[in-house]
Amino acid sequence: MKQSGPFSLTTTGATPATGIATLTKDPSDTCVLAVVSGTYGTVQVKGLGTIDGVNYFPIEAEDLSNGNLVNGTLSPSDNTVHAYRFLADGLVNIQIYVVAIASGTVVVTGQGQHFVNLPKTSNQQAGSSVGANTYTGDQTLSDVNLVLGTVTGTKIGTATTQKLGFYNATPIVQPANTVDYVTMLTNLGLRATGGTAAATYPGAVAAASFASTAGILSVGPTGAGIGYATGAGGAVAQITNRSTGVTLSKLTGQITTHTASLAGLAAATFVVTNTTVAIGDTVICSIQSGSNGGNTNVYVSTVTAGSFSITVANGNAAAGTAETGAIIINYAVIKAVAA
Repeated sequence: MKQSGPFSLTTTGATPATGIATLTKDPSDTCVLAVVSGTYGTVQVKGLGTIDGVNYFPIEAEDLSNGNLVNGTLSPSDNTVHAYRFLADGLVNIQIYVVAIASGTVVVTGQGQHFVNLPKTSNQQAGSSVGANTYTGDQTLSDVNLVLGTVTGTKIGTATTQKLGFYNATPIVQPANTVDYVTMLTNLGLRATGGTAAATYPGAVAAASFASTAGILSVGPTGAGIGYATGAGGAVAQITNRSTGVTLSKLTGQITTHTASLAGLAAATFVVTNTTVAIGDTVICSIQSGSNGGNTNVYVSTVTAGSFSITVANGNAAAGTAETGAIIINYAVIKAVAA
């Protein structure tokens, strides 16, 4: 049986005096036996492994004094001889790294060995864990999944200045809150460049404002369509007579008129004070119910900043039926501009 090594590392002095010994292991070796000895104080030793010969990561070691597996820094007792078995199946090179020594001299010796039925390690088995690693080269995941935790969760990027890109896009920092969604997705690589981005929203969209340069269309033959939802409207009733003004500062709503008699060919106009209305807006209205005249119409006769006027007109002949119903009028404000 061929064995890698042996290797030896001697480090003398105080922190930050450190040393690294690299062992190019035989492919059949499943572990590296290392013995720490000397006259020393407060020594820290770590095992590192690589699968590509370039990028190293911490590997687990079995403490042969108690059989425990340790992932990370090893801290043998001062002035003792301590043996460790670094589990290295599947690795190309092993580095034994003296992280720190407070005083004295430490000697690390060892060589590669081949054993069967070794404890499984983080570089051998899914489900094990390793500490923080830094990679400076490409990493290839071949037909495997990334399985994330369900307690704290996982961040992709821990600062807004870190750069990220998908599908071979040039990595970028976090986009500003003024960048539109299409540009953001394209720059990240999550959307191909070019074309027209049609946005489909199956549910409600909550936003302070929603701007579109290509129009807003509803293609559903049924459903809510384009308009106002519950919460946008209000209701008010007219008092005294049909010319009495009302106040309802809602973009849409319902006005119930007074029942004073309105003779045939007569009309009555009243002001609706509404702070949501701008002078350039278009206000529409229609009769929901309540008319008994049979030929009564309502229309918006004037729009000003903060109000609009509705005219109720009895279209019957002068001697015809008078309007005496409490007419329920629906109205809606359509925001508009002149430029």
